[in-house]
Amino acid sequence: MLYASALRVVDENLNFMYDNTFEHLRIGYGSVLTRQRLAGCTMVLSPGLLELCRKFTITSDTPGLLGHDGIVYCVCLLCGGDVIYDKKSYINYRRHSDAFSRQGKSFWLKAESVLNIFTSCKNARYLLTKEFSDVYRDDMTEQMKKTVDQVLNYKKSLGDTLSLLFCPQFDSGLLSVDIVNKLAILARCY
Repeated sequence: MLYASALRVVDENLNFMYDNTFEHLRIGYGSVLTRQRLAGCTMVLSPGLLELCRKFTITSDTPGLLGHDGIVYCVCLLCGGDVIYDKKSYINYRRHSDAFSRQGKSFWLKAESVLNIFTSCKNARYLLTKEFSDVYRDDMTEQMKKTVDQVLNYKKSLGDTLSLLFCPQFDSGLLSVDIVNKLAILARCY
């Protein structure tokens, strides 16, 4: 099991800025690959999930698509775990004005981070899914094996590409992100 909650975003002086409830959040493996939205600082995981996570080693060769929190989230889903999302926030998430993260930045910086699917993160979703399959195949549910195989086989034929393109499990709930991801699938760089 994995628990995560919303965030109460504050500035460097702890002044309230906004509540981040991750509106339109969809919980699913494809959605996480499309856009990981749960905050690791709110995550609580069961001992069983922790043991499963210990099987995965992040190395310099691991595609830089997801941070450790996204990997925990994916492992939970791949292995049939439950994700509990709480729309209430119990923490202040401090955002410094000079923070490195693209969150809260200009439109162009946000666009750059989304469009990196065609450059620095080209094929990262495919490669990460391959790594997950290599490590967790025996732990996966039958449904997750089908989902993983859908990603691993999408380049084999136009039919497989279209199958992934129109699979609702790969929609994040954010239209602009979903459009870019669909373009990446069509360009076969997902």
